[in-house]
Amino acid sequence: MGLKDVLKGNKVLCKLCGEDKPKLAKSHIFSVGFFGNIESKGKIETIKLTGEKGRRFQNAIYDPELMCIECEHDIFEKLDDYAITTFRDKKGANIISIDKINAKLYVYKNIDKTKIRAFIASLLWRISISTQFELNECSIGRVFEERIRLDLRNNGKFDYIDANVFYFTHPMHSAFMLPQKYKIQPKDKSRDLYAVNGWDIQLPGISMRVSLDKRQNPNRFYFFLTPEITGDANGEKVSSSLHADSLDYKFTAIEFEKNEQSLSAMISAVRKSFSSDRIIIQKYRVPRT
Repeated sequence: MGLKDVLKGNKVLCKLCGEDKPKLAKSHIFSVGFFGNIESKGKIETIKLTGEKGRRFQNAIYDPELMCIECEHDIFEKLDDYAITTFRDKKGANIISIDKINAKLYVYKNIDKTKIRAFIASLLWRISISTQFELNECSIGRVFEERIRLDLRNNGKFDYIDANVFYFTHPMHSAFMLPQKYKIQPKDKSRDLYAVNGWDIQLPGISMRVSLDKRQNPNRFYFFLTPEITGDANGEKVSSSLHADSLDYKFTAIEFEKNEQSLSAMISAVRKSFSSDRIIIQKYRVPRT
């Protein structure tokens, strides 16, 4: 059933809760809050990573046939709002400059990692089940669609989700790139033997390299930053990972000017920027306690 059914007075199915409703929400797949700083006459242009352009939207991509108003308000709006304040507004982040490559680390003090994983999962679910033209090639598969649906309904842990988050300051990254599926290759084969399934999700100025797999993200890394760098009396343990094994580590995102610098380049630059007595970096493994 669709919009015509609503106009006829028929009930329509919410794809999240599975209940028949008199009306569904005009739900944004990508929250409009992420697009507030775009200056293109109020239009959002969609671009695939191949360079192929899609439709232009007034308020990003939305789908009026996804979910009911209650699910939109009670679940998705809360997750979107939290992600907007965390990633767009960078609320609660301590900024550490890496001058050698004109980059910054954003170290978050009290980020709710489960909530961020839930947001990313909800985004993947919306992308996958939507019937909008731009997303017709994006599918996470029926198994993950159902698992995420149930976890969103039942306060799941989303331990099959992880992400590296990057910020980009160059105006070229204000464009909205459509999601792209790819394989995340292991960096340290003594720890991670196999590639995992991943998605590249890009919002204006924000890139999330997401792993969607029962295996952990091979690109997770862990740092210990000394008090001289952080201003904290005890120093800080930081990690790019949102996974459970990083709970004792503060989440960090990385800011570059352009999407041309890699995670490895950032790690190398941090090593060169700070002398060994000021920073301890364990590149891919969790430091032993």
